[in-house]
Amino acid sequence: MDLVGLAESSLRIQDKPVQGNPGARFLKIVVAPRARRRRIGLWLFDDVLAIDAPNGDISVMTLVSPEWQAGMAFVAALGFSHVESEISMKCTEPMPPAEGNIAERVAIERAGDAAPYAADIARIHNLAYATDASFRSYSPPEMAAIIDDYELWIVWNEGQLAGFCLVEPEHDSLWIESIAIDPARQARGLGKALLHHVLDAHAVSFNYPCWLNASSKNPRALSMYRHLGFRPQHEACRFSATRRELVASRDRRFR
Repeated sequence: MDLVGLAESSLRIQDKPVQGNPGARFLKIVVAPRARRRRIGLWLFDDVLAIDAPNGDISVMTLVSPEWQAGMAFVAALGFSHVESEISMKCTEPMPPAEGNIAERVAIERAGDAAPYAADIARIHNLAYATDASFRSYSPPEMAAIIDDYELWIVWNEGQLAGFCLVEPEHDSLWIESIAIDPARQARGLGKALLHHVLDAHAVSFNYPCWLNASSKNPRALSMYRHLGFRPQHEACRFSATRRELVASRDRRFR
């Protein structure tokens, strides 16, 4: 039997629903070009929708390249709305922060044992990313399990843990999984100082570039990354809708 399409999905459940949202299902559908326009993608989509409770308000999200016009039209027809763009950025020549733009009494270090910082990092993450389209809150135990898989860098300001950066060094590049500063301590240059310190510690260069993803809805972060030497490479449009909205749209448009 010839494989002509597949669907992948993963579920993120909120322990404590945020604004009534119990979580999100992330969806990816791939159909071989030779088998398109046969409603195979629609059948796969129906199978994924059938996984969750019929009357649930869980969000469903997917990413589509803006260069794939047929894919953009397909998800729009299904009832999804474009909520943000995920911008992949690359740095090969780090640029130092401007002098005078870094808060005083700052200390940056790599944490050897991340466990003692899990509660603070969970708190900062939940505050800093609360408005993101793909936001998921984490409890201290959940965050402890996550940061155990990464290299953890932390920044202190006035004796308080003010932010963190999760890093994944690879043999040919560096990946920034997450960076966040406590909102109460933002606009002090802490994020720039922390990220530049990480780039410098790993000797980021043309031969060893650094990558990260940024949201189009976060212009402050985008500006910071550009000032440090990051440049946009790719863009993916994030689409979202509740399961209820998708079912209603499916019944109206694809009878």
